[in-house]
Amino acid sequence: MDDAEPTKPDRSGSSSSVRLHDNWTIDQVVVCVVLCFFAFFPLGCQSKASKPADAPILRPVGLVTTTLSTTPGFVEWADGKGDVFLLRVFDRDTNSDGKVEGRVGEHGEPEGDLPRLVLVDRKGASLLEPDELIATDSNSRFFVYERGTELWLFDAQVKSSTVLSDADTTADVANPCMKPRQAAFDISGRWLGWMVHGNRYRIRDLKTGAEDTLTPPGRLWRAEPTPFGWAAMKLVEPEGAFPKEKTSCACAWCPRFARSIGRYGFEGRSSSMLVNATRSIPLDRAWLPLGRVMTIDLKSKGIRDASKEVVLPAGCVVSGVAFGAPGVLLTCGESQEIYVPESGARLPVDEPISPTDAPYELVDWASGAKSFVTIRRQNKSFLAALNWETGAVEIGPQAERVGKSNGKWIAGSVADDLTFFSTEGGSLHGKGHPDANVFGFRDTNGLALVDLSKATFAYAAGAKRVAGPCALNDGITEISRSIQVHCVDR
Repeated sequence: MDDAEPTKPDRSGSSSSVRLHDNWTIDQVVVCVVLCFFAFFPLGCQSKASKPADAPILRPVGLVTTTLSTTPGFVEWADGKGDVFLLRVFDRDTNSDGKVEGRVGEHGEPEGDLPRLVLVDRKGASLLEPDELIATDSNSRFFVYERGTELWLFDAQVKSSTVLSDADTTADVANPCMKPRQAAFDISGRWLGWMVHGNRYRIRDLKTGAEDTLTPPGRLWRAEPTPFGWAAMKLVEPEGAFPKEKTSCACAWCPRFARSIGRYGFEGRSSSMLVNATRSIPLDRAWLPLGRVMTIDLKSKGIRDASKEVVLPAGCVVSGVAFGAPGVLLTCGESQEIYVPESGARLPVDEPISPTDAPYELVDWASGAKSFVTIRRQNKSFLAALNWETGAVEIGPQAERVGKSNGKWIAGSVADDLTFFSTEGGSLHGKGHPDANVFGFRDTNGLALVDLSKATFAYAAGAKRVAGPCALNDGITEISRSIQVHCVDR
């Protein structure tokens, strides 16, 4: 979900993310992995890249309003298509005071009744009642929830759940404001990891279904999966207690409604390792797996296998990496290529990649490892998609302004000529300019939300929160008395 307006600043001046080292957190490492990708050099143009065919025009329609809940609450999660919504609703008298109310205190903690979770469709019909939300993916397709003593994975694409086998649901009760420890997704949304009985950690590749079960070199406190069967782990001594954050925050969703929160560090110590089935690497710096054997130091750009540093092809330097890609981008004199160190494969890149501030992140693992990049032709910038598995570059629209990606699509514009461009080669045309905060665009009528599957859009000028093609009324700082969604008409 995206906020169309800036969210509240963190009054505490610190973060609740898991600390990896004196200068690193898990959040910081994975963000560095995604954002610190490219240092490209403008080169001469080649001609093998293809350009998509003329795109259809976006068609305006209206918004349809649906009441998801008539009781107080808020939207905790929504899928990227605006089909299902996970709500926290205050609809039970849990404190036996004879009334039902959603009320929070100074630090966002519930002071009246306790909310319950319910998953509903766009019509408000109940689909599922989880005990607790554990983790959500970055593509707004999956979430993990706890029910009884089991963990379940919900897939919004098929609207069904599967149990995560042998899950250890032991909670980190000393740290209620931190993300639940039981499960986590990597930042690309491709890999899911969860705690397993016997102090183990299991990773599933959601693209292939393949799983790895890891035995950590210590007592496992927290972990997040990274590509190719690796995990970033926080470890404590075998008989040691989990570190405890000193904070006034009382729950994971409390900061959203808090007027103030204090965070004052941790009691206890832990160590941080990058672990797979055969190796453990101290996380005293940002490492990124390039496969099941190879890793790259993102600072020095040195690539290593289990025992030594890999020698790059003569005359080449690493100029780009992407989270989840098995290779790196090399600049070799006047040319660029993708180099896969585990196999030694070298793939020429169709079109030189330009240095720019556009987002260089791995965005579409479902149909292949692809990244949005930009290229330059005759002093003009164009959006493009780089295929890390073939070296092919699919050229999209000219773009002076670039919007926020939703995973498979991104928007660019020149003046008010707007194009939505997909990693799969599709495009949609419109008038306006991309919005930097949400996936949509703006013109003289305000914010417009887009339903890409129908090539339609609708204006939602007053939207404060956006979930795919829907605007939410549940606000950012207060619990709404009812929950409504305003979605692009189908």
